[in-house]
Amino acid sequence: MASLRARLLKTFGFLTDAGFSLEISDYRPDVFGNYVAIFAGPDLQIRLVSDRSQVFVEIREPGGHWCDKEMILELRGILRARHPLNEISLWSGYREETQARDLQEYLSVLKSAAGNAGQ
Repeated sequence: MASLRARLLKTFGFLTDAGFSLEISDYRPDVFGNYVAIFAGPDLQIRLVSDRSQVFVEIREPGGHWCDKEMILELRGILRARHPLNEISLWSGYREETQARDLQEYLSVLKSAAGNAGQ
């Protein structure tokens, strides 16, 4: 688990710089390296779910309901088409490094959307 933690902190370290703390709630190195990790901040939680090397990101306010990051971004006019299809016609946005770049670029949009969800 230490190696996963180190990798996530290296890839998503900007989140800890922004005040988030990392908790790994599930790690299965024997099952494709699948994991569930949560970066928790005072006003936003970000859950990373890795399933067979695809990383899905969900967002919520503390105590709220999880919502897919892509749905939030699409509601704000930021379409999935920003990432191309890969060589076998799968969307390339589920790579860990791609999710990290998206979170870094759109963190303020996601925070704003989460803050407005209850209004």
